[in-house]
Amino acid sequence: KRSIFFFFFKTPDILKEIGLDDLPITMTQKHLYTIINKCGKYKDVNYHNLGIDLIKELPTSLRQPLKILLSNTKADSVVLVTDLIDKENRPVIASIKMNGKGKIDNKKINTNVLTSVYGRNNYDNFIKNNLEEGKLLYDRNQGIIKELGIGDRVQFPMSKPSKDVTSDNPKTAIQSSDKIVPYN
Repeated sequence: KRSIFFFFFKTPDILKEIGLDDLPITMTQKHLYTIINKCGKYKDVNYHNLGIDLIKELPTSLRQPLKILLSNTKADSVVLVTDLIDKENRPVIASIKMNGKGKIDNKKINTNVLTSVYGRNNYDNFIKNNLEEGKLLYDRNQGIIKELGIGDRVQFPMSKPSKDVTSDNPKTAIQSSDKIVPYN
């Protein structure tokens, strides 16, 4: 089973300022499908029903997030709180895996992977708990609270990308090939 990655946009300056590497932000084609639609062709996945119009606004909103938090569930990820609201009137958040790997059109790339985008239930408790746990890295009104430190990031050994992050079929890959970053 292989995932097809496509170029979404460059890592925003604010994410670089808190410590993310300057890599393209990518997303799998499958994940884009599941966050746009209410239901569809994939079984056993979460559909988020954000719609195409909200997704078109997402890059701008992620460049200017309301908050950036360390992920509670993934040591290699950050969570961005956007100014977008979903169809159920919930704040939209996005998670980004730092220093991921991918392959587009047979070219290996280093990437920050947009792994999830959805309307957040229990938003107030989510923010309160993250503040209490010291997970806040950035607040639009306060600026940078803290930068990612060595203990906040996970360095994985170099390895061959797994089958679920590669595509050998350029006909099914959505991409902007002039933006691909060479694999180091």
